[in-house]
Amino acid sequence: MVLLQRCIRCLAAIAIAFTMLHATPAPVATNGQKVAAKQNTPTDLQKLKQKGVLRVGLTKVDEPPFYMVDEEGKLIGLDPEMARDIANALNIKVEFVRTADTWEQVVQQLENDEIDLAITMLSRTVERSSRIMFSEPYVVMHQAILLNRLKLANKYLSLQKLFEQPDNILILQKDSSYEAFSRTIFPKATSISFGDWDNEMLPALIAGQGLGIFLDEVIIKRSLMLNPALNLKLTPVVIEGYLDYISVGMTWDKSGLKHVVDTYIKNTGQLTTTSDLFKKYEDYFIKKRKNLEGQGHD
Repeated sequence: MVLLQRCIRCLAAIAIAFTMLHATPAPVATNGQKVAAKQNTPTDLQKLKQKGVLRVGLTKVDEPPFYMVDEEGKLIGLDPEMARDIANALNIKVEFVRTADTWEQVVQQLENDEIDLAITMLSRTVERSSRIMFSEPYVVMHQAILLNRLKLANKYLSLQKLFEQPDNILILQKDSSYEAFSRTIFPKATSISFGDWDNEMLPALIAGQGLGIFLDEVIIKRSLMLNPALNLKLTPVVIEGYLDYISVGMTWDKSGLKHVVDTYIKNTGQLTTTSDLFKKYEDYFIKKRKNLEGQGHD
């Protein structure tokens, strides 16, 4: 009931914000003559209303609990929930575009006007912010390292010192924000990049091709939760003081839409913690883990 009331208040707040954007200023008298009222609605919102559809970009690969397909084939998670709420408040349909292999390709889709919003667990980086606009963050995560226990020879060095040693390879995800983040946190590290987490990055770490994977705490926590046996071989370390701000991306000409998105985030009290996210979609992870156990994953 509390969640339902919260959603109702959220949709009402967005509707009010959208109405205010449509408000027409009262005529003002100048030299005895009335000035014609002007339409105040931002151009980008006018175009959206005319199209009647909000195109939202996400990567092809599911990223639970942000977005994933359930057993019934429905796209669920925090990101599609947000997209549907925003589209409903604007009284238009939502279309999910899932043709991008990487987050970088989603950013390119924004630049090419193939989508209106990127709601896809997208990290804010300096490089990306020079190309697109970001909303206020709706989730703040910690940056983290997943270490190979068996390969970790010196447990007492700091992470930065560990990865200054040339034999301690840092594994990164190709075309992700963590390639950029690594240049700040681990400037002297020798790194190697892979594309896919399950089929490339994780097997490479277990095989000893690197000492650790540098990525966000959500992906690392999710993997250890779904496959508890990995805890015998791998250990996660949260990097204190280094955060990953997850925001909605859009192009510079979407100022009206940005206002609506920011209003949604503010009025829903988003800025969700990762613990809240996993708790909210706990049922999904329970079913997913049972399915993996049934398939004999270790």
